[in-house]
Amino acid sequence: MNWEEDAYKEYLAVPSSLLKSILSPLLNRKDLARPDP
Repeated sequence: MNWEEDAYKEYLAVPSSLLKSILSPLLNRKDLARPDP
């Protein structure tokens, strides 16, 4: 049973890291485009 949980965690870990690497530059661009108060 544990191998199912481990596989599920690994399955979630890969997309999350990819999403972070893709979204972090986009979020940084939004922050740079946002005018300072």
